[in-house]
Amino acid sequence: LSFGKPIVAPRIGDLINLPSNIGFLYDPTKTNSLLDSLSEAVSSKQLKSKSESASRYANTLSWDKIAKITLDVYRKVLV
Repeated sequence: LSFGKPIVAPRIGDLINLPSNIGFLYDPTKTNSLLDSLSEAVSSKQLKSKSESASRYANTLSWDKIAKITLDVYRKVLV
């Protein structure tokens, strides 16, 4: 995101809470879902707008905020 590139990621856990305009999320339980998302990303007419959105979203994050989010994830997993 900090490079202004949209993400391709599985639609699992807290990733489902990411804004849809910053990338391409796929269903990891479906065959070829990752391949389909990668193909969509490569051929998408939304690539430029998703890139801009990814960059804007990355700029809303700080290392302090990222550390807090990471700590929250660890607390959920370890409880």
